Amino acid sequence: MKQLLSGYDVIIIGSGIAGLYTALKLNPSKKALVLTKSHVKNSNTNLAQGGVAVTFDAKDFDSHVEDTMKTGFFHNDEERLYSMVAEGSNSINTLINWGVNFDSDKEGNLLFTKEGGHSRRRILHFKDTTGEEIIRGLVDSVIERENITLSEYTYVSDLIIENDEILGVKCIKENQVFVISAPHIVIATGGVGEIYLNTTNASIATGDGIAMAYRAGAQVADMEFVQFHPTALNVPGHSHFLISEAVRGEGGILRNEIGDAFMNFYHPLKDLAPRSVVSKAIFDECVKQGNYNVYLDVTHLPESFIKTRFPNIYGECLKRGINILKEWIPIIPVQHYMMGGIRTDAIGRTSIKGLYACGEVACTGVHGANRMASNSLLEGAVFADRVAEDINQSHRLHQHIDTCESQVSSSEKDIAILKNKLQGVMSKYVFIFRNKNRMIEALKLVDDISDQLDDMINQESIELRNMVLVCKLIIKAAINREQSLGSHIIEGD
Repeated sequence: MKQLLSGYDVIIIGSGIAGLYTALKLNPSKKALVLTKSHVKNSNTNLAQGGVAVTFDAKDFDSHVEDTMKTGFFHNDEERLYSMVAEGSNSINTLINWGVNFDSDKEGNLLFTKEGGHSRRRILHFKDTTGEEIIRGLVDSVIERENITLSEYTYVSDLIIENDEILGVKCIKENQVFVISAPHIVIATGGVGEIYLNTTNASIATGDGIAMAYRAGAQVADMEFVQFHPTALNVPGHSHFLISEAVRGEGGILRNEIGDAFMNFYHPLKDLAPRSVVSKAIFDECVKQGNYNVYLDVTHLPESFIKTRFPNIYGECLKRGINILKEWIPIIPVQHYMMGGIRTDAIGRTSIKGLYACGEVACTGVHGANRMASNSLLEGAVFADRVAEDINQSHRLHQHIDTCESQVSSSEKDIAILKNKLQGVMSKYVFIFRNKNRMIEALKLVDDISDQLDDMINQESIELRNMVLVCKLIIKAAINREQSLGSHIIEGD
């Protein structure tokens, strides 16, 4: 690990769109280290299906902002949101220049689709594997840059802070614990999906970035706003594979057990209502029926269109015994996205000097209380651009810290059992519908799990401690918000 111990101007934690974009936008004179705790392509970005919302026409800026505000229940930071929309086309053109492909027609014109909350088609896509294509292009570009070092399977356990300034990070790699110093640290670790039993997130989404930043003294915000995606494949014995919102954008219809297109009764946008509205409607239908038999119907769409536009979804459903050309797709809402996170300013700076956050781990305020479809990749790119530009102009210097190494320690606890218990608590008590008394009970149960944790220094133990801390932050914020707002839905409201 000696080659990783020093000499970096920037350390970036995470290899999704926010982390890799930040690295690529740094000046070549800035020596950057990208740390990722798994394979470089194991991220929530890589799993993104639908696409990236972008407005190339200035006449659509106001509409894009208005749609996002409505979807976010007007809890959004409107000034930052407008900036994101206005700067978005430059960021997407940068992705294209780095070799990222988006679907286009025979004449080379970009194709746009429509998803929940959007009043018009403004979402670029690459079939139904947009995130995978974005990561491919970013990784290929990173590999070509001499100033960027990529270290996979390197777990960042903590930030090193002194006098409210960042000094470096503590890492685990190959059973060694060591420290790396840098005057600028960027947290881009993604979401918190692993705190729930069922999620669309990658397995790496254990809330590490939020937890380590909070422990270091950084501010967090809007932790109660956890988004649940309405349409995950619901086949017993199989994982809850995401069915992109773009499927409804292209004409898919939600139906209850008897075949009624029920979204007509819940929102003027029907099947393309905001995600929090659709998720609530699905569970209302389940309660009425007394079961979880709710479906997404695409059988009326042309076979050639489905196989061309959604080849991955078609194939994955087929693997699970569902032929979407002839059968309705059984679906259920599962955890999907975190609107809250590390509080940042409009540039991506946290309350700790030299520490930045961007992507899902950050709370910039643009999403409000409920994220609009496909705005996440846009936010990741735009704010990564801002973070990189601020670092490019910075003259912060290294400060000496001890970089001695040590060994990891083994845990005597059964981490898997405690993790499953924690996920069960969150899934039962802090899901789509919430009740203050039940959340108070949930906090007690999470505290009980916390009391059983050890302080061993190994990735699994630290991840679980991070998950417990994030759960506490979510529950406490949810208890304090007594009225429904966006994804935070109080029973009876």
